Amino acid sequence: MKDCRLTPHKGMHMVQFFQRWFVLVRVGLVLPLLLLAGCTFITSALPPQSTPVPTLARLPSVTPPLPTATPQPTQPATATPEPFVAAAATQANVRSGPGTGFDIVGTLAPGDSVSLRGQQNGWYQVRLASGTVGWVAAQLLAVEPDVANAVPTVQP
Repeated sequence: MKDCRLTPHKGMHMVQFFQRWFVLVRVGLVLPLLLLAGCTFITSALPPQSTPVPTLARLPSVTPPLPTATPQPTQPATATPEPFVAAAATQANVRSGPGTGFDIVGTLAPGDSVSLRGQQNGWYQVRLASGTVGWVAAQLLAVEPDVANAVPTVQP
């Protein structure tokens, strides 16, 4: 049997190596070319086909479409949230900050109603009927428990 290795080995000349290599390359290229040549023969036997005519894309209209009324969503009316309110349980001083060290800016009589704006460390920030804003100690106001839990914590 003939030696078909492509690497040169002991006793083989470079000429023999390249001759073997050339034969393998030629056989490797000729076989695919013969197969492709047969394919062109088959396609030449088919009837001729017409080439489709390209069509132009439709151009946009110059006239813009008329605007249509946008339907508005129907939502039930929401009530304006009621401010948190409390009443003075006793005579109370309204101060400029949350503590007894702050200046007195007003007073409350027992039963006077105030709007609660916020709370911090046992003091409520309130707005009086006159529009004055100040701080009142929590123990001096009658505040419902659910209202007390809902009043946000604020910074003075």
